[in-house]
Amino acid sequence: MKFSRKLCTTLLLCAFVSINAKADNKAAPAFCEQLKAFSTDLKIDQSRSITFFVRHVDILSYQRVCKQSKADDGADDKGRAFCNWLSKNSSGEFMAANVTRALSCVTGSTNFFGRPMEIKELKGKLTAFEPFQDMPDIIIDFKYSFDVRAKDEENYFTITTRRVKLEED
Repeated sequence: MKFSRKLCTTLLLCAFVSINAKADNKAAPAFCEQLKAFSTDLKIDQSRSITFFVRHVDILSYQRVCKQSKADDGADDKGRAFCNWLSKNSSGEFMAANVTRALSCVTGSTNFFGRPMEIKELKGKLTAFEPFQDMPDIIIDFKYSFDVRAKDEENYFTITTRRVKLEED
């Protein structure tokens, strides 16, 4: 039996996607740990944010890009650390995996969509109140957009974390 090049490529791609999906489940807790570290040490009414997107150089090459907001003092070690981590540990091929990890983290769900699926397009905004039990004064705003047919800059997510003053009873 002869295998066509197209069939072999398809089988390899399916195997890669399957492996990537399994790895994604293990990566979610690490993402949450990084997001929590990014959210610490804020003063009341202070915020910080990052925007992450992937630039495709060609069909097989991509560059992960993470931009951080400037802190009041001009430097933000937490933002820099989170961006460095994202650049090494996020998916360049599948923006849906990156967005799903972040959504799962801020909603407290282990699998945001409930079942394995292929998401071709998704856009939205959400605000998570008390995303971490031991940090009730943290709010996370999450904005995301991706479409498998879109230009690189249209496939992104922005995370803004802020600390608010809690009302006393």
